[in-house]
Parts: sequence; C-alpha cells; structure tokens
Amino acid sequence: MRIISYEFEEPQTTGWKFEEFDLGRLNLIVGDSASGKTKFLNTLFNLGLNATGMHNYLFLGNWKTRLEQNGSVYKWEIRIDRGSTGNPIVQKELLINESDPEHPIIERDGATFRFNGDTLPKLSRESTSIELLRDEDVIRPLRDGFGKLLRRDFSKDGLSAYILYELIAIDLLGQGVQDLGQLFRLTLGLNSKLHILKKRFPEIYQRICSHYQELFPFIEEVAVSDIQSIGLQIDIDPVGISPVFSIKEKQVADWIPVPELASGMQKALLILTDLYSLPEGSIYLIDEYENSLGVSVIDFLPECLNKLEKDIQVIITSHHPYVINQIPIKDWIVFHRDGSTVKARYGESNVEHYGKSKQRQFIQLINDPFYNRGLE
Repeated sequence: MRIISYEFEEPQTTGWKFEEFDLGRLNLIVGDSASGKTKFLNTLFNLGLNATGMHNYLFLGNWKTRLEQNGSVYKWEIRIDRGSTGNPIVQKELLINESDPEHPIIERDGATFRFNGDTLPKLSRESTSIELLRDEDVIRPLRDGFGKLLRRDFSKDGLSAYILYELIAIDLLGQGVQDLGQLFRLTLGLNSKLHILKKRFPEIYQRICSHYQELFPFIEEVAVSDIQSIGLQIDIDPVGISPVFSIKEKQVADWIPVPELASGMQKALLILTDLYSLPEGSIYLIDEYENSLGVSVIDFLPECLNKLEKDIQVIITSHHPYVINQIPIKDWIVFHRDGSTVKARYGESNVEHYGKSKQRQFIQLINDPFYNRGLE
C-alpha cells in the first residue's frame, strides 16, 4: 500500500488539523519544534489501527486519504467521534475506487450502512468497514495493506524492548514461516527475526549482515545462534530456543551480543533488518530517525532504499542537518503550524524554493519563515 495524500482533523473545535498534502516513496517530515511531526505519525498509525481492528477501541478523528493498493487508487474518508455512551463510533464513512467513482464501495452515515449499493443489516459502529468486511474480496486488499504499517519507537525504552532475548518455538524454524508477510505478522524481536531470516531467508540475512559490516567496518564477524553458545545462561524451555545476534570486533576475542552494543549500532541493525525483511507494500514510520546514530552512518537510509528496489513507503521525521542535506529536496515535507492547523509544503514547491541557491539546504530551511514560525 502507499498513502498518496493525507488530511486529518481532530473532532474538537480546538484540536489538531493537518491540511491535505501528498506523500511519495521516501518522505522526510521537517519542521520547527512542536510543528506536528510526531502528532502526524501518531494519527497515521492510529488510522491503520482503526482499519485493522488491532486495538480495543477506535481512535477519534476525521481522516481523508487517497491510497494505492494493488494498482488501484481508493479514496477513503472516515469520521470517528464519541457516541451517546461516550464510546468512539463511526459517524460517517466513504470508500471509493477511483476507477468507478459513481459507485461507492462503502457509504455509512449514522446507522445506515451501504456496501456496493446494497443496504446491510445493522452492524457495529465500533469498527470500520475495512475491519467488518475484511473477508470480502473488494475489501481484503485494503485490510492487508493497512496490516503492513510498522512504526518504530526509538526512545531509550522503546529500542531496548526490540533487542531483548526471547523464547521462540522450534517449529517456526521448520515450515512455520513461508513468506515475509508471515514473518512480519509474528512481531518478533530483533534477535528472533534475524535467526529466522538466517534459517528461512538466507539471502536476505546475508544482505543485512553485509550492509551492517559496511556501516561498521571494525566488525570482523557476525553470527546468530542459541544464547547458550556464547556462554549466557537463561531458563530455556525444552521445546524452544532463545537466539542472539552477536558481533566480533577486529582484535577482540569475545563475542558481543546485541543488547551490549552501543545504541546507534543496535538501531542501525534494527532499521536494516526492518527494511530488508519488510513485505512488499509496507509503510515504515520512524520518528526522529537520527537519534543515537553517529555521523558516519546517519545517511545510510537513502542509500539502503536505493539498493532495495522494493515497493515500500518510508516516512521519517528529523531535525538533523546532515540527514536533511542528504535527502533530496523533492522528498521533504515541510510542516508549518499556525495555532492548531498544520500546513505542508512539499514536492516541486520545495525544489523551486530551496533548490536554486548554492547555500546549504539546511541553512535555507531554518531561515525560512514557513519552517521556523512553529509554536513552542
């Protein structure tokens, strides 16, 4: 799936509002402090949770999006507000395949629910149509697309959660994982995912390791194995194993497991593993991409995307001048917040605005009133 355009408004009169803007394959969201970068990622991720029913309740908001999935372009509009009991419910919903705009797939207004022109019996208003009708042929591709949305939290606690040792069942190493979509849905930690990639998808595993060693040339050797093989002891279930990815540095005898690596090395390995193992059609969200990454590796993401030649959409936020200068101007989305409303400048408008000067792009950006008038 790819998000083509996005618009969002919170139901409260004083709530956030993101005016419509377009997105491409690689999107760098930039803006002054409190301009809405993290908030935007939150609203997009919440839309995915609403679509897939992966949360206990709906998130409030009024979304208008254009989506591309399996060669078709859809317009999906949905408004979720509190009902009379205080619980979030679907107030309105419209889903259209733009190849046939005169015949909406979904039309909902209050309790009225029409699917392909037919009125359906009363259905729950506490779920979106994409979740309720997920088994219908016309809806399933959208449900699958939103199910491939991944957001990484790279706060200190967030990163630690991804690299912990965990027990995995031995049958996952047999016929349990047939494709990258299945691996994605398992939501495994980094060590377990690398272990399965090595066993089931050795080409991908090797590409990850090679790219990782290019980023950190002081690494002499890498390995993923059972935790006990490197001398660490934990309670192990007899029907499972606890894998660990480790490195050996040049002129250093001992293996170093992932949890003992510097945070920048952990993060780089996680991002590489994500990118190489994401199934086609995924959407990958990273907030403050540069956190913990040293200057020597901070620009690896654009290069990695060029190597991948994979149909995935990447949306990242950053304040770092080196990241901003390394990503093409056409891929910037500059946020400007005025009160609770966020406007965006993107695409060719940015090329025309920043691309003709010899001055460094980041300097132009931070001196631009559209960028630096965000509210603190």
